[in-house]
This record gives sequence, C-alpha cells and structure tokens, in this order.
Amino acid sequence: MKKVETGIYELNKMLFGGLNKGSSTLVCGDSGSGKTIFGLQFLSAGCARKEKCVLVLISSNEGKTIKNASKLNLNTKNYIEKGLLKVISLDRIEHIFSKNVLDEIKVAQRVVLDAVISVADEKIPPALFKLFDQMPEMTSFIISNEKHEKELAYFADNIIIMKLVEIEGKVNKALLIKKIRGGKFDNNIYMYKVDENGIEIQEPLGRESNILNEKTKKIPVAILVGTLARESIMYYENIVNKFRKLNPYIDISIFSSSPDNFETLERSSGISSLPMYLLPEMNRKDMLQDLNDIVNPNLVKQFSERLISSCYSGNKLYALPKNIEIGLIFYRKDLLRKYNRTVPQNWEDIRNCASYIAEKEKIKGIAYPQAAARVSSLGLTFLEYLWANGGEVYDKKGDIIIDNENGLATLKYIYSLFNKDNIAFFENKNDTEAFLTGNSVFLHFSSDLFYALETKKNILKGIENNIGFMNIPKGPLGTGAVSYLDGKAFVVSKKTGNKKTMGDVVNYLTEYENVKETILQIPSYPFPPHGGFYSGKPIRAYYIDLLKLSEKGRWLSELRHPLETISILGEEVSGCIVDKNADFNGVMAKVTARLEKVGERKYYGRITAKAMDFSRDNIASNLSTALIASKTAKLSVSHFSRIFKKITGSTYNDYLKKIRIEKAAELLVQDIHKNIKEIANEVGYHDLRYFSKLFKKEKGSLPTKFRKM
Repeated sequence: MKKVETGIYELNKMLFGGLNKGSSTLVCGDSGSGKTIFGLQFLSAGCARKEKCVLVLISSNEGKTIKNASKLNLNTKNYIEKGLLKVISLDRIEHIFSKNVLDEIKVAQRVVLDAVISVADEKIPPALFKLFDQMPEMTSFIISNEKHEKELAYFADNIIIMKLVEIEGKVNKALLIKKIRGGKFDNNIYMYKVDENGIEIQEPLGRESNILNEKTKKIPVAILVGTLARESIMYYENIVNKFRKLNPYIDISIFSSSPDNFETLERSSGISSLPMYLLPEMNRKDMLQDLNDIVNPNLVKQFSERLISSCYSGNKLYALPKNIEIGLIFYRKDLLRKYNRTVPQNWEDIRNCASYIAEKEKIKGIAYPQAAARVSSLGLTFLEYLWANGGEVYDKKGDIIIDNENGLATLKYIYSLFNKDNIAFFENKNDTEAFLTGNSVFLHFSSDLFYALETKKNILKGIENNIGFMNIPKGPLGTGAVSYLDGKAFVVSKKTGNKKTMGDVVNYLTEYENVKETILQIPSYPFPPHGGFYSGKPIRAYYIDLLKLSEKGRWLSELRHPLETISILGEEVSGCIVDKNADFNGVMAKVTARLEKVGERKYYGRITAKAMDFSRDNIASNLSTALIASKTAKLSVSHFSRIFKKITGSTYNDYLKKIRIEKAAELLVQDIHKNIKEIANEVGYHDLRYFSKLFKKEKGSLPTKFRKM
C-alpha cells in the first residue's frame, strides 16, 4: 500500500515509511501535548508536495490558530495564500456536512479535523461517527482529547497517543503509536520535544515502559458552568488552555449543567461559573468558600468597585465576577434623527415616540425577545418597569408589597403597549432581527446585544453608528431611570479539598491581563467587570457608557427568590397581555398568592434541609423527631412533622430509617473487616435483631447475605 509521510522524519521511520494512504488517524492526548502542531506539520508536509490540504477547526479561534502556526517554521501562511491549504472554521461538527464544506474536503489529499470534541463536550457528538465514513479517499487526522479514545478507536484506522508525563519530577512529552490497521510499526514509547520547527522525536523510553499507562500525578479541578454559547466556549478554551500549558500538573475539566440545578451545585467540590442572582441563596446555605482566604488580595482591586459589589456578604467575598449583564432599551438613532425626536426620558416619551415613528415608517414600535424566551423576558421587563415606577416586590422585612398602586400601574402600562397602543410585539425569528434591520424603533434587551452587533457589522454596514441605548426611563410614580444588573461569577465550593489550587485557578481565570488577552479574541465581549477596561482608551467604546448606566442599576441578587419571582411575574404578565378582558387586580392578587407560596416553600425547605443535614452528620446518635424539631428548627414536634412531610412526602422517622439502612448497606460492602453488630452501632442501631429485621425489610435480605451478594 502507498505510504504518506507525516512531516516528522523519525515518526516516518517508526511507521516504516509513513501512514497508509487514505487511512484515518486518531491523534489524542493531553492538552498542551502538541496535537494541533502535529496536525499542522502533517498538512505542511502535504503542501510541500503540492497536495491539496484542508484544516477544519471546530469551535476554535481561527485567527489564533493561524497566528500560532506562523511562529513555527511550517510556511502555513504561505501555503494558505497559495491556495494549497484551506482553513475552515465551524461552530459545531454537524456543520461539516454542509455542501460547501464537503466539496472542499472531497477534493483534498490531506484533512485535519482539530478539536472535534470541544472543552465543553462530555459525550461524543453522533455526527463524528458518521464523519469517518465520509473520508475514505483522503488521508486524515482526527484530533481529540484522551478520554474519548476508547469510543473512537474502533472507527479509526490508526491511533497515536501524545501525553504529558512526569519523569523524575519534571514534565516531559511522550508519544506512542498504539494502532496501525494493516501495517507494522515501532511500538516503543518515544520522548519528543516541540520547538519552532514543530515536533522532533527523541530517545525511546523502551517497549517495557508502562509510563503511558500511569496517570501523571495531576491535581483535578472541576469547573461547573451553565449552558455554553459559542462566545463562552471560545472564552473557556482560550483562557483554560493557556492555564493548562503553564500548569501541567493541574487537570482542569469543564462540565455543563443547568444554572438553577441546586443538586448539582451542592455536590460540586470545585469551581463554578454561575448567575449572580444565585449567590445569596448559596451563601445562606453555607455552600461557598470565602475567597479572601485563597485569592490574591491585589486581584480584588482590579475590579470596578460597582461591578464587584454584589459578590460580598458583609466582609465575606464569596465570588469574583466573570462578566456583567445589564437590562437596556436600545433605540435607532437614525430613526429618531429622521423625525427630530429626542431620547425618551419617561414612559410617555417612549410610547409617543414609538407610536409616531412606527406609524410614519410602517414598522413596529418596541421589540421584545421571541416567544421561546417570553416568560423570562417579560418577568425581567415587568420588574424593571416596576422599579422605574417606584415599586417593589418585597419590602425590607420580606413582606410582598407588589399588589399596590405602583404594581398595578406598571401592569396596565405594559398591557397597553401590546394591546391598546399596539406598538409592542414579540420577534418571530431572531431576538434582534427586526430591530437591527430597522423594522422596529426600540428593543428591550440586555447588553448581550453587542455580540450580535459585532457579528452583523459586515452585513449591516454602519449599524453600530445607528444604535443607542439607555436605562429603562422613569414611570409616572418613579423617581428615576433604572436597569437590572446580573452576570456570571466564579465561586469555589466550601467542600473543596485543595483551597490553594482552587485559588490559583480562580486567580488566573479572573486576572485582568489574562482576561483582556482573551476578550480581545472574542468579538464584542459584552460587559467585562475589570476596572482596567474603563480607564484610558477603552477596548470598545460602549464599555464606558455601560459602566455609567450601571450606576442606575439594581442587582437581581437583591431580590428575594429571584428565579421564582421572575418566573411568576413572567407567566402572569404573559397570560395577561393576551387576555382581551384582563382583570388587572386579579392578576396582581394571583402574583401575590404565588409569591407567598414560594416564600413558604423556601422557608420550609430550609428547615427540612437543616434537619436532614444534621441527621446525616449524626447518624450514629440517638435521634428522634422531638430532638430534631428542637435542635434544628426550634419548633414544636407537630409543627415540624407537618413541614417535613409536606416537603419530603415522608415522616421524619421513615426518612431516618431509610438513610440509616442506606449507610449500613454502604458500610457492609466497603468495610468488610467490621462485623454486622459494629456496623449496626455505627448507623444508630444497638439492637442487632431489630436492625437485621429492618435491613431485610428495606433490602430484601439479611445483612450477612447482602454482604456476600
């Protein structure tokens, strides 16, 4: 079979001339091991032979990849200019099956797919398996991380492992050819180095070495994030990959989870990037590490005082901001100029301006996000208008006061925009399409719009010069304009076992120079929290304006039960505006009743959680309903029992039996040196016969038989 050289002389020798033509090679290993450089070297060797080559980047920064490649003596830029090397950048691997991309790939002799499984992926995208069947003619590299090797091994013809290993206290790089389908190869493990000439294979470690099977002694750090948009993936891949290269002994893994999934958050023992509105409740549950103990004190000074203020509880610093989000009303400057209108200063100004221009231009007045986001959007909208109208949801004591003159006037105003005035509408396609194309006068959105503005600049010429933005102007009962403030922040779990390492990671993720370098590579990063972005000449002109508007902002984290409150407001307002015979007083009464239930449920939930935590921590003690009611809730037995059953669906005694038997089952399997009586004592049972009877009832067998199963 004809051979294809890899671009690495020593590796060609290990392969007895090179890779089989038309074969697919899975290149996997640690971050920072040089996998991308290997792929570039392989393509460069093909270009030098006048072969057509294609590099496909999945969710990676094309500019950064080309810039890094230009530092190597591989002539990458020259080959791109000559048309020998085509670089294709895709958001998702599924997009590779578009006709344009497939047409490029099918005429290539060499193809490299880099980062086919991104930093955010836990599972292999199904499209990747299909991809192996699409490239039978060309010689291809599939670059991936090591944890998915077993799942991909069957589909690839060849497998090459690149790994960071520890030898005598130093980090080295080692390479192993693990599989060559239909060919022979050198199965020794070789050291290699990476320099300006690319990868150079060095001395062998020997066939008997088991160094690639041993885990390098790394400190694991898990970062839990919410659902990742493309710009967020770019952010994490940029900054985390740089950290990995500088700190090879720290193994960072990124996991995605719903931001309001408290079960996941409570189990987390690492770092999380979370919406700021969640922080107070997490702090009340004592889930968060005080960052004053683990981060560099000078780091805190890098943040804008205004934009870090919500990360404190008294003197406790329980978070560091990643980015800020502010609610805004955007307006078309060109339309206001055309009709000689000034920027609205109050609700009536917006109503009159939107109505007048919309009628003249035959367009809509005020755009709101599409129906899919209607509930959350309207919840925030109502809240902002309520604040701008001098209203509140809760008073300082926590009592619900929304059902008053301010709240009622706010509801009627929003209703009139959609019905009586008929100037507000929901986008049917993209959240911002009508506004950006001049088909609405105003848009109620967040600072995230700046990302859309940046990405559409080349399509909508001069669009950035025609867009203005402001706080939500004051209502008839209000005293001034206002906006909601939120964002994402990094927190560290109190359960963490390595505070110093967590501190090092958080320091790096939030240090101004590191963030600045990363943000420069992300189009229009919306609203960074560091003070350095607002001094001197700003990276982006609108940053200064956003900071000024934030002075009139109010943090969502100030709100009691923000997630539930916004959801209830959104659901009720959404239902109201489509009801032609809306009962405004009835809607406000329903909002109040639902909010009261949330407060009650939260209160009862805290009581129940405290009782359950105490029980688990003191499982061997002489526990009773009376003791728990008094010790953890300071309530009567009957009142505590009603609350516990309402929240959990079971009595406290049934719950106690369940956790004791579960703990006993765990100990029976894990601690084989202890006898049954010792285990019974450890879970609070001192009568062996009674314990065995309960255990059999729950598990279906006696403890002795269960242990042997």
